[in-house]
Amino acid sequence: MGTASKSANWEDIAQLASSGFASLSRLASGDPIMHRDICVSNPKPIVAWMDAYIREMYDLRNMLANENGPDPEAVHQVFVDAMEARARWQAGIVTTLDRISGPSTEIPTFAETMGECLSAVAGWKRRKNFPKPKRRPG
Repeated sequence: MGTASKSANWEDIAQLASSGFASLSRLASGDPIMHRDICVSNPKPIVAWMDAYIREMYDLRNMLANENGPDPEAVHQVFVDAMEARARWQAGIVTTLDRISGPSTEIPTFAETMGECLSAVAGWKRRKNFPKPKRRPG
């Protein structure tokens, strides 16, 4: 959301954005305090996942920026692979195929990431039960 809204063309982009953009940017409407607490409590797995995402985006960027032009079949395959991985996930089918074709650097497992995220969310929710400090007159 930040990237799009900082664009010089944001006024035009905003008028053309569809439900896909709304779905993609949904997390930006969440509680900033909760997002901050999750990030501060889980920096290592979040950075590992960000690095994996950046590598994938960089690979796609390089395909598109190829001096001979993008290879339509290779670009198509990126989207086919993503569509098939999502379909398997939605069907509850998780295989080693996804990990084999994934990034070479080991990233945290889903269980590790969710465990850390859930503990951060639980802590964030528990803090609401603590009395707020009284402000000193000043």
